Amino acid sequence: MRGEPASDLVSAYLTLDIPLFTGNRQDKSLSAAQYQVGASQYQKDALLAQMNAQVNALVNDRVNLIERYQERLIPQASARIEAIERGYQNNTAQFSDVLTATTDDIALRIELERLVTDLNITNSKLAALLGGYQHSLPNSAAHAPQQ
Repeated sequence: MRGEPASDLVSAYLTLDIPLFTGNRQDKSLSAAQYQVGASQYQKDALLAQMNAQVNALVNDRVNLIERYQERLIPQASARIEAIERGYQNNTAQFSDVLTATTDDIALRIELERLVTDLNITNSKLAALLGGYQHSLPNSAAHAPQQ
């Protein structure tokens, strides 16, 4: 060509990326992806464990509250009614006191039934979410107040 322009010459470049020694690079990518999946799984497991602990704490609080109603509050209200009725029979208490004590007792029993119902609703929702959540939780018949 001797430094003269070549108007009839066409040039083409072709580049190929030949994957030589790619095993090491792919292994690092695969390893990083596996670590990321493992970390995500660990985070998921930790979150599920935390949620499970919170659910158990809430259910235990509700169960303990129901037991407190059954073992202390309702028996105390019944004893109060009996005491006021004896006082009314001995003319030392007013009839309005008997009515107030009875109304308080009924309100406690209604509140207990509301708590048991709420607990059963919560248990049903947990069962639906967890696919048959099995837990020893009270039901309305087992925790109905003794009269």
